[in-house]
Amino acid sequence: MSLVELYSREKRKQNGVFYTPDFLSNYLSKKVIQYHSLKKENYSILDPACGDSMLLRSFAEQIKKNNATKFIGLDIDINAINNSIIKFSEPDFQNFNHSFVKCDGLFPYPELNSKDGWNKLKDNLEIENGFDIALSNPPWGADLSNYTSQTLYSNFKLTKGQFDIYNLFIEVILNNLNDNGTYGLILPDSIFSQEQSSLRCLLSKNTTINFIARLGEKIFPGINRACVVIIGKNKMPKKNHKVDCFRLSTANKKRVISNEVSLLEIDNELSHKVLQSRFSENENCVFDIDLKADSRETFDKIQQGSLKLKTFVNNTRGAEISKKGIVWQCHKCKNWTPEPRSKEPRCKKCNTPFVENTIKEKIILNHNGVGNIKIKVGEDLYRYTSKSKSWINTQKEGINYKNLSIYQGKKILVRKTGIGITASIDYENSITNQVVYILKLNPKYKSKITLEFILAVLNSRLMTYYLIKKYGENEWKSHPYLTQTMLVNLPFPKINFECRKTLSKIKSISYIIENEVVNSNNKNISIENDLLIEKIIASFFGLNNNDYETIFETLHSADQLIPIKRLLECDTKEIFQ
Repeated sequence: MSLVELYSREKRKQNGVFYTPDFLSNYLSKKVIQYHSLKKENYSILDPACGDSMLLRSFAEQIKKNNATKFIGLDIDINAINNSIIKFSEPDFQNFNHSFVKCDGLFPYPELNSKDGWNKLKDNLEIENGFDIALSNPPWGADLSNYTSQTLYSNFKLTKGQFDIYNLFIEVILNNLNDNGTYGLILPDSIFSQEQSSLRCLLSKNTTINFIARLGEKIFPGINRACVVIIGKNKMPKKNHKVDCFRLSTANKKRVISNEVSLLEIDNELSHKVLQSRFSENENCVFDIDLKADSRETFDKIQQGSLKLKTFVNNTRGAEISKKGIVWQCHKCKNWTPEPRSKEPRCKKCNTPFVENTIKEKIILNHNGVGNIKIKVGEDLYRYTSKSKSWINTQKEGINYKNLSIYQGKKILVRKTGIGITASIDYENSITNQVVYILKLNPKYKSKITLEFILAVLNSRLMTYYLIKKYGENEWKSHPYLTQTMLVNLPFPKINFECRKTLSKIKSISYIIENEVVNSNNKNISIENDLLIEKIIASFFGLNNNDYETIFETLHSADQLIPIKRLLECDTKEIFQ
């Protein structure tokens, strides 16, 4: 029985266990050797959460048999340690010096803090100046309830705000590598998310990143978790240092998984270089690896000649209820709460456990009634238009409907989930739920600009292009979403509100959109009006035919999902004819 099979699915999820497939382990080892340039005879190689030692064994296979090279693996699971010892006793590995220790990689000695525990461990292993190389596919999304908040806060810097256990393992690695040591990491794609800005800043400002490969989902068998490989050195980056970057497309991923081509071959073909200083200078240290250095002209036109969307709008989210609309009533305090996800749910108000015969109701309905208001959920939104199919009962005490006044009046609705932008305008005072963002016009600009014009900017092809290049959201994954921060920081053209011609264009676009949305039953506005609006928005950003060739090339290279496909029902010539 393999080590993976020893774990139940539930246990693996609890401990964040995702064992590395062979081809990815081999790829990481080859890339680490490429950047570390092995020159001396003996090395200390660490994996602080080694599992079945796949990463260490893959690395051993890539180097000459040398018993002066020391492999060190840590894992909290005794089965993993025993399995690793057995593997390194096999003929292919028995000549290597190795030590496998059952302990917590964050706190090797429970009675000591993390730093002192690791110093004691290094002394016991006779590691003098830190490890030469660290390879790790650290736990992702593991349960941290065994540690107190104070313990984590006092031992790790990356515990501010939202963090994952893999952040802490990266800190451990950097703290225990020698001054020029190399790290090779397999991480979840969430490192690109807004919540991981502190980790990105730590890596981009304090280490020399050599390589970033965004591999997407389907790399780990049976697990829908997108992943990334990051390799670097534990030293400050030089000013002009460039990072090798590449993204594995869906088509190429299928070729790799079917053994038609190796990951290394795709990497060699597609990788490009990006200045590391760009990452560290980006707001939130965004790793915009899809923006190639030699094709920045269009992107820079959009970004540099603009303000931020949040200048013109106020934003919020809808009611805290899922699209199913199922709610439970506490038998003690009679408070209602959205259907809980936990295994042992309790009332949020009085903390009473829910009983077996708890009253459950559905408050999102297909008919009107007393206290019911129209609701639009994510799937009711299209590009420009939207259509309510349901009503929500607003009389359940305890449900966070938000202040009902936020739904009154004209508003832009933006779908949170999915790739690209799905934005529409609502004239029906509809309620929305938590996966829909609400944008209302900043009163300061009420006499100068319209929500319809803002909607036109959001729905333009240039904006989806910008989003793809900035954040790399160009392919299907299990939980793609647009954050409010990403949304309100999108670029918005600088407008001369004193120019009559400009105001006329804004008025024209606003009339077209309102007329189409109110009078049409179609999901999309007419192609003629779509082209006209696109051309006008392009002019506000100073974009031309050549820029749109770049934009369409990017859109065509993205996964052809509905939000992308609907933007490709025309071409550059039709827009600028």
